[in-house]
Amino acid sequence: MRKFLVDHTAQIYFSDLAVFVRNQFLTLDGMIQKANNGQLSYRNVEDYSADQQDDMYYLNDIFNTHIEGLIAVLNDELQKNIVNSLLVKSILKKDEQVPEDEQNGTDEQKPELLEPATALFSMAQMFLIFYDPLMISQIAETILLSNDYRSFVFDALSSTDDECLTCAAISLLYTITSNKGTYMFTILTPRNS
Repeated sequence: MRKFLVDHTAQIYFSDLAVFVRNQFLTLDGMIQKANNGQLSYRNVEDYSADQQDDMYYLNDIFNTHIEGLIAVLNDELQKNIVNSLLVKSILKKDEQVPEDEQNGTDEQKPELLEPATALFSMAQMFLIFYDPLMISQIAETILLSNDYRSFVFDALSSTDDECLTCAAISLLYTITSNKGTYMFTILTPRNS
């Protein structure tokens, strides 16, 4: 039964679930922008964020089943649909233009991205919720080993222009170093001799 689930249904289910959570990130970002402009109550943003966190805890529960095939498929879908295509790209607001020969005569829209502070905050949330070493290490390596992303995060720490961005960068670095699924946690945790 487990093999059937992994081989036949997991990829479709987790892909749909990852796209759903991706859309939640986009909706949350839009709500934050509206709240910043006084068009929406911050209480609505908090409520929506709590609902999104519940969905991420559900995903974490799947990681905690320790069923290797499910975990691998879930990790791949989250990396592809959320981490790499939305959160990481949003940090530097890098949109990739679709080459003309791939547009098929249609006007391709630029991919939707989050505000950088929302992307950093969202990554911090992932480090607070997920502890799967593969998932968390891939995100941490992307942020800490890529010069562009690492520079952005560390520059945001000293930003005097955007306090939200500074707070989000601090949150992200704190959650990376305190997440027990990352290599950083093992380095920074004192051992009893």
